[in-house]
Amino acid sequence: MLAELIIAMLLAATPWVELLVVVPLGIGWGIAPIPLAIAVIIGNTVSLLPVLWLYTRWRDWRAARKARRENEPSDHRPADAPTNAIARPDPVSDSETSPTPVLDSPAASNDAAVEEAADDAVRDDSEIVAPQEEFSTRRGARVRRLWQKYGLPGVAFLAPLVTGVHLAAGFALLAGATRRDVFLWFTTSIILWTIGLTVVSALGMEGLRLLWESLRLYFGSE
Repeated sequence: MLAELIIAMLLAATPWVELLVVVPLGIGWGIAPIPLAIAVIIGNTVSLLPVLWLYTRWRDWRAARKARRENEPSDHRPADAPTNAIARPDPVSDSETSPTPVLDSPAASNDAAVEEAADDAVRDDSEIVAPQEEFSTRRGARVRRLWQKYGLPGVAFLAPLVTGVHLAAGFALLAGATRRDVFLWFTTSIILWTIGLTVVSALGMEGLRLLWESLRLYFGSE
């Protein structure tokens, strides 16, 4: 029994196998429903932790790279270019007619700052990984539609049926959900789905067994 429960737990932690396959398979294999449900819940819930950890590492790496780029010196102006004033040519002869140095106006400085901020904004936007680009597959498109229509609760509760919890959890994190909310909602979904499937599978197997016994007795009596 212990070996079967360990196998069920590992299968429940496997992406795209998970509880929808493991619960009916375990019931059909003859594993007791309650231990099977506990093993599936543990396996599927624990498998969310690597997803959360990988997202945290990726987020920290992106933040560190962005900070490094912001601390780099700006390359918009040559190193030997004057920064405070632009002087005109030396006076020709008469000091009264000689032009005076023209300082950069505040407006010009503001324009330069605005241009530099715009360049930084474009660079930052290029670093953001949009969920639409990351999840361009058929499964990802399903998750995106669920997110737009139902939000995090809908994605969490429909994920086992539509895409699997791992892909849906990754999408929810990239879409802006917190790790705590993702873990809580997906854990609740896993528990409810596992209990429901266990009950349905156990009743279904018992019904099939009774049907088989009835047929065997009926044809055996003739």
